[in-house]
Amino acid sequence: AYRALNRTFYREAKGGLIAVDMSVPPKRDSLEYWYKEFTAYADPKCQVIIIGNKADLEKDPEIITVLEEFAQSKQIPFYEVSALTGVNVDMAMHELMSLITQKYYKDPDNPSNSPLYPKRQIQNIESVRLSYATIMTDKSSGSTSSCCPKI
Repeated sequence: AYRALNRTFYREAKGGLIAVDMSVPPKRDSLEYWYKEFTAYADPKCQVIIIGNKADLEKDPEIITVLEEFAQSKQIPFYEVSALTGVNVDMAMHELMSLITQKYYKDPDNPSNSPLYPKRQIQNIESVRLSYATIMTDKSSGSTSSCCPKI
């Protein structure tokens, strides 16, 4: 039931990540399913990369082989990353953004010709910066509470 909702998120996507838990041997059928599912509903020129999460843990070399072979068969990048330590996360995201930029920004001197260029101009934007130390005040009761638990 929930898989049908995914298609809404893929619509017109310019890029995506297929994230794989490397502590569990991946099934080629599952990789193929998610790759086809995403590319069928995303923008036809969308860019995809595979990230194998939990690079900080000891893993079976066979898992890496399966992911590398799948990535090679689709001609897409593969990165081992760790959400816990942050290893290679920036590198993988930079690679995805670079691929998207190369594919869609044909004329870097005139970005308005790109499908990534905003179609409408947004005006009167107010930005709000939240941080760990942000304090929120309930004006109706005058009470103050921290937005985040103290660690």
